[in-house]
Amino acid sequence: MSAAQRWLLRSFLPYFTAAALLGDTVTLTSPCTPSVAGALCKVATAANQGYWVALQPALSTEFDPTLLTAPSSIKAVLKVPDEAPRSGAPLAVGRVDWTSQSTPMIDSLHCSLPKEDPQHNEQLGLVIDELLIVWAEHCARHATISFDDLAASASLFTREALASRGFVDASDATDLSALARGASPVTHAMNIARAAKMARERAAVLVAPDAPGPPSLLDIAHATTLTDTLHSLKSKVNLRSPQQAPTKATAQKRDPWAGIKGFGMS
Repeated sequence: MSAAQRWLLRSFLPYFTAAALLGDTVTLTSPCTPSVAGALCKVATAANQGYWVALQPALSTEFDPTLLTAPSSIKAVLKVPDEAPRSGAPLAVGRVDWTSQSTPMIDSLHCSLPKEDPQHNEQLGLVIDELLIVWAEHCARHATISFDDLAASASLFTREALASRGFVDASDATDLSALARGASPVTHAMNIARAAKMARERAAVLVAPDAPGPPSLLDIAHATTLTDTLHSLKSKVNLRSPQQAPTKATAQKRDPWAGIKGFGMS
């Protein structure tokens, strides 16, 4: 895929990304404001750090999007809002933060659907896809940042979605004292080879003749962009020095309760 094709696909993704199982009834806002994410995640309203993404219902059918391109004088008379109104609160939100903590991390993922709903992981997956693309673009701009520096803090509700996007369990290295500091503990680590493989397989399924449901060009573009982006970052891995990279042996020796009053190994 050429640079021009990547740019064309990428330019559409922040505004119109739809999942095959969801049809074209959702849009992806990237970035979204903490106030938008705050409708689903209280943490978003308390802290403004990081890059937030929101999966939202499609534009309200009562609003004509062409009004957004009208002259300022007409927009003032008609009281046209700066953004097209949505038909409801976010369906799913997520944040990647590489500024307020030592480990760059997807530390917040929330979905409005119960975990048992078949679209729960689908909606979270779209948010994670976008966060990975945003992180990849950040890595591409900084020569010393490795793509596999990215970690995630999962809950029982989000671990399946993270695993489906290439994250691997890192519970052996989880520092539970992070909770005492008000930080998010690392539960998963990024594996770029696994993430690229899963994105490539998902893109192939979407264009297969026997794909379930009508094909979504936007979902195909999203999976293809992620595949191409990860492929271009193969050299941007394992950039940490041996002193910076935690080993499994040292992780196992760490006392996870250290720093929490009343706990810890003696």
